[in-house]
Amino acid sequence: MNGSLHNLLTTLSWNSSHDTLFFAGDLLAKSDHSDSLAVWDYIYKNRINEQGRQVIYPVRGNHDQMVVQWRAWRDWFEGLVLPSPPRHHPITSFLPFGMPSFASFLGADSPNDGSDRVAVRTGRDFVNLIEAEWVFASSSGDSIPPDAEEYVDVARKRARGTWREHWWARIPKTPKRGQDTKVWKMFSDHYWLAKDMDREEAEWLMKDVPLVNWVSGLHTFVVHAGVLPGDPTLREDDERQPLARIPDYRQPANSAQVKSSIGRAEVIDQKIAGYTNAQEPLGPGLSMSDVNGSADPSSNVTALRRLQERNILTEVPQNTDPWVVLNMRSVKKNGKVSREMDQGKPGFGLPGEDYISDEDGENGLELDDEAQRSKKHRPKKYELKCYPSTVIYGHAATRGLDVKRWSFGLDTGCLYGRKLTALVLSRKAEPGSDGEDEDGEDEEGKEWAEALMKKTKFGDADAHIKARIVSVGCPNPDNEDD
Repeated sequence: MNGSLHNLLTTLSWNSSHDTLFFAGDLLAKSDHSDSLAVWDYIYKNRINEQGRQVIYPVRGNHDQMVVQWRAWRDWFEGLVLPSPPRHHPITSFLPFGMPSFASFLGADSPNDGSDRVAVRTGRDFVNLIEAEWVFASSSGDSIPPDAEEYVDVARKRARGTWREHWWARIPKTPKRGQDTKVWKMFSDHYWLAKDMDREEAEWLMKDVPLVNWVSGLHTFVVHAGVLPGDPTLREDDERQPLARIPDYRQPANSAQVKSSIGRAEVIDQKIAGYTNAQEPLGPGLSMSDVNGSADPSSNVTALRRLQERNILTEVPQNTDPWVVLNMRSVKKNGKVSREMDQGKPGFGLPGEDYISDEDGENGLELDDEAQRSKKHRPKKYELKCYPSTVIYGHAATRGLDVKRWSFGLDTGCLYGRKLTALVLSRKAEPGSDGEDEDGEDEEGKEWAEALMKKTKFGDADAHIKARIVSVGCPNPDNEDD
């Protein structure tokens, strides 16, 4: 993954002085241990360019979140101090055969006579102890190493009635059923990444990397799994749906509100990739007083779009659930979100895919140019006043590259030896200006398109955004020489 990322950045001629890089999550635990740490180290150390501007914006993926959870647990657990246990509690009787006394792992003196003469009083010491025991057990020379989950279950059972039970009670268990069966797996890749990550880099991941990046100037959400345009348990025209009504402009619309609603959503309000966003999340030329004061922005398309986008994050209940934006792959017929591919409708849609504006093409609101907003393409049941936004997501490697008019699924399975893919956006030059050939395509872009790229449409028709899909190959994980 680390090598493929740098190959892709080289192919793109990435330059932090004028380019901005967004990641759609799952940057950790998607390659081997050292590669994952190297990817995150690169992102952290290069997130601010020489001019002091942030130029790299990741979001968390479900795998990154599992690292966050283990790191937060570890920071808490290592600081625990428990009373000294009774000395007669047995311990060495259930250590792996031939394993040294656990005291030797802690640098303590203890007679190896089958009795416990050393008490582990701190969480740091206990986690060091059980890690050393696991390493010993998993490298004992057996052709088939022990299964980590089974090993942990046995360790818990054997600890019952001993002083160890008090420590194991403070270590999370993997749920046997439900939506979280893949989390809290001790001694997993996520566990060791959480342990070995640099402290400053871990703190940045936990405190400053959001679940959603809302790029307000481009009417775009970057998210790992997706966001929903409405509550799928309600009819599209239900008055509780944020896109079924004109937004209430009297409500404050600020980034703090969005962050508190979804847990961690970031409003990107600065110059990004050649596009100057507003100083407030409502758009160019519109101040917060226009929305929160006496001015009615209902006639201002920019204001309405910002308000609708804010409401998508704050008023659709599923979008305020971190599990959904990290894990969603489909929506069942009953409206329940699922992480499975084959449970129902794909779950990453946004306005423009599921809803249709009745503005008949003004302000770049075409669902697609070919349809030309003809009546046969209008929904038979609902015609809602809403404006399209774009969602860029990952998380669906099985589906592969999935490009629609208003959504871009970019997970092309680099982990499985397929491709690593980027969506590249740039401002179109004015026709006839320097840097373009006669048909409006710059020469460098033409060479890239022929060799690597697939052109696509992005955003409003009048936004003059040039978009291309760029992919590089990834090494086959089954090939040791790659």
